[in-house]
Order: sequence, then C-alpha cells, then structure tokens
Amino acid sequence: AVLDRLVARLAAGRGLPPDLAVTVRRHDTANAVTLPGARVVVLSELIAKARSADEFAGVLAHELGHVALRDPTRALIQASGTSFLLSLVLGDLTGSTVIVALGQAVLSAGYSRDAERAADAYSVAAMRSAGGDAAALASMLERIAKDEADADPALLRSHPFTRERAATIRALAGAWDPDRHILSDADWMQLRGICPGATDGPDKPAPKPRPSQRRRV
Repeated sequence: AVLDRLVARLAAGRGLPPDLAVTVRRHDTANAVTLPGARVVVLSELIAKARSADEFAGVLAHELGHVALRDPTRALIQASGTSFLLSLVLGDLTGSTVIVALGQAVLSAGYSRDAERAADAYSVAAMRSAGGDAAALASMLERIAKDEADADPALLRSHPFTRERAATIRALAGAWDPDRHILSDADWMQLRGICPGATDGPDKPAPKPRPSQRRRV
C-alpha cells in the first residue's frame, strides 16, 4: 500500500500510461530496470541501500522517466536491429528472435547518455512536484554508481559520469525544505520490509511472494 501511494504521488499529472506496473523482486543487486509495456522492476537491495525514502523515490522517479520517454522500447529496437523489425512485419512476435532481442536489451541496459540525463531531469521534476528532496537521487547515485577510472573515455560510456549527473541533478533541484520528506518515517519502515529477509543473504531460502511484493497502479 505504501508503494502504491508513492508511485501514485510521483506519477500524478505526468501523463504516464494507465497500466503502469511497479514490481519489487528479491535480489542482492542494488538496481532497477524499466521494461517495455510500462513495467518497472525494483530489486530489493536498492531499497536496502537507500538511506532515506527520498533517495529511493528519486531512483523510482528516474525509472518512471524512462517509461514516460519510452526509452525501453527504443532501446529494444536499437539492440535487436532489423531482426526485431522483420519480426514485427512477419508476425514472429512469440518466436526466438524477440526473446533474444529482449534479453539483449535488458542485459545491456542500452539507454543513451541523453536518455539518462532526460530521465534524471524527469526525476527532479517529479520529486519536486511530489514534495520530496529532488536532489536525493544525486546522493544515491554517488554511493551505488561510482565513476570508473578517470582514464575511461566518456564517449565509450552509455551513462554520463556519475559526478556529472549528480552536479546537474543538484543544479536542477535547487533549494529544498529539509523538514519535508516524501514519506513518513513509519511508511518508509513499512516499505523497507516489502521483501522480508531480503538482506539475510543469497543462501537463505526465499519465502513465497506476498501480495505486497507486486503492485500495479
């Protein structure tokens, strides 16, 4: 219920698809991914790594930005090339071509630097509108997505350097009232428990999913 309300606040008035679906899955990687069909999958370690509800909400709003900008579909077509387009024309929508293409797109996370910047800007706007800390995304990125060695050429990266993204996010976010938070402390604690035992390690048997682990808005 807390996740439902958070997604609704971030999506309010932003023209997102009515079938938007946000799902939390148990995993020891701190990440989130946006898939074609307005689906966002959050991995539980991302919630565990967040030091505040605003940090998590900033990442979630970034993923909603990818939904709004249709980046997953664009990346899927780009990753699969003409084989995907031929599949659409010839009707091979359930064959191995599409399955392989989807897998390649998800694994490569092939969003361009421009797409990531646009999703960052979307996150800032959504967080400001929802009453959260619009700069919290920058803090989260600096902690879980540190830059590689400075010798790596920026042009070879699909994502902008984290320090560049963080600086831009803070500049766009502007001033913020530190007494305002996107969730109450009680709601944040509830959300952190959406996958019970998620921080107990990969060897712990996973319990059966509870209804609260899948949320559709």
